[in-house]
Amino acid sequence: MQLTRCCFVFLVQGSLYLVICGQDDGPPGSEDPERDDHEGQPRPRVPRKRGHISPKSRPMANSTLLGLLAPPGEAWGILGQPPNRPNHSPPPSAKVKKIFGWGDFYSNIKTVALNLLVTGKIVDHGNGTFSVHFQHNATGQGNISISLVPPSKAVEFHQEQQIFIEAKASKIFNCRMEWEKVERGRRTSLCTHDPAKICSRDHAQSSATWSCSQPFKVVCVYIAFYSTDYRLVQKVCPDYNYHSDTPYYPSG
Repeated sequence: MQLTRCCFVFLVQGSLYLVICGQDDGPPGSEDPERDDHEGQPRPRVPRKRGHISPKSRPMANSTLLGLLAPPGEAWGILGQPPNRPNHSPPPSAKVKKIFGWGDFYSNIKTVALNLLVTGKIVDHGNGTFSVHFQHNATGQGNISISLVPPSKAVEFHQEQQIFIEAKASKIFNCRMEWEKVERGRRTSLCTHDPAKICSRDHAQSSATWSCSQPFKVVCVYIAFYSTDYRLVQKVCPDYNYHSDTPYYPSG
């Protein structure tokens, strides 16, 4: 299978890249359930004969409406007549599951050489597409890379300071940059090694938004930070079981 790199990298100098790797599982679709409403209406002037309204089906938009209706068994009990068909349990709600988006997250790293803050959000639109938003604010020297990876991605350091994706677990995803902005300059502040002095350091701000399709089942954020005095690798994954009716069983 072809090697895919979809990792976006925030460099203090202002370069941005995006690569996504994933597994070929997609979020399960949902269908609108249907139910039949059967009503019986007695004919008052003809004894021992009853007429029935023809059954009709309509989509159920919200299963909570069923709580406002009396069960068919109780309705027939009040009228003193038996029901025509056995009662069936109501189908589950047809609400669209948005299991891919899991809200805001941030990473704040402070070292002698760099002060870094990264914020982001992943939004599932419920139609097979999702948006990725990132912002980064850095003062000093260092590199930060942020990737969208599957849960099977190992957390480890790389000598080349890049994130490589195994070919067997890769798949091509459609992503395009919607918006990007980079600002660079110099900022003066108290020196970390000597607070009595004032130092001038590089300052960079950047933000970007991507629109992607064909997401994998569970997405994790993978952060790798490298500087002259510190390095960090971290993977953050959402609680998939909280968003889905079916449990998630990781593989790989």
